[in-house]
Amino acid sequence: QGQTWTVDFRQIRFQDADGATISEDPATAARTFSFERFAQAANVELRIREDDRDVNVARTIAVDESDDTDGVDALSFLLEARGNSDIELKKFAVNVNVTGAANTDDVITGLTLVIDGDEVARAETVNAGGSNETYVFEDVDYIIDAGDSVDAMILADFNSLDGALDAGDTISFSLGETETDNGAVFEAEDESGEELVDSDITGSVSSGAFDLRASGIKVTFVSANSSVLTSDGA
Repeated sequence: QGQTWTVDFRQIRFQDADGATISEDPATAARTFSFERFAQAANVELRIREDDRDVNVARTIAVDESDDTDGVDALSFLLEARGNSDIELKKFAVNVNVTGAANTDDVITGLTLVIDGDEVARAETVNAGGSNETYVFEDVDYIIDAGDSVDAMILADFNSLDGALDAGDTISFSLGETETDNGAVFEAEDESGEELVDSDITGSVSSGAFDLRASGIKVTFVSANSSVLTSDGA
């Protein structure tokens, strides 16, 4: 695999209509080829990129004082199958980071992976795992056709403020090489059944830090004027 071979056909033997055996140089040029992985030969690439920026930008998410808040848009991205092979997602992962709270499960009870409008897998909470954790979606089994791209979304289920979650805690989500290069949490295969390697998966997506509150004031920036003051030539 990966080695280059060169073949030159210098002589062929054939029998003519009269039954005479003839040898001659076919005068073909030397041919060079190599043996490669299927994914490389088919130019397979799973590309990840941001989709809806309004979902991913840092913002305030409204949670409830006493009831859980489920199905909140948390991370929006596109998954594209480049090349000449379908790609099957077997296992998927996303990183979750919280501030204020000690553990991610103080903030969320679970995540849902939605692809092309359909719920395909769910990742349950990591119990007392820490403030920075990887959530894994098992048994995704979703096929992206060669040349196609699909919309994907991570939905989050949030705890209420009467538990460990406090107003002002923040949460953010990310998906990048740390996750896609770890076969224990992220797995994708080409149509030959071969698992994609790190070089076959490109791109990343991340969200800003979402501020979690039950009450407050939302404002929208409109415009501003500014002037520069100088002193002592500075």
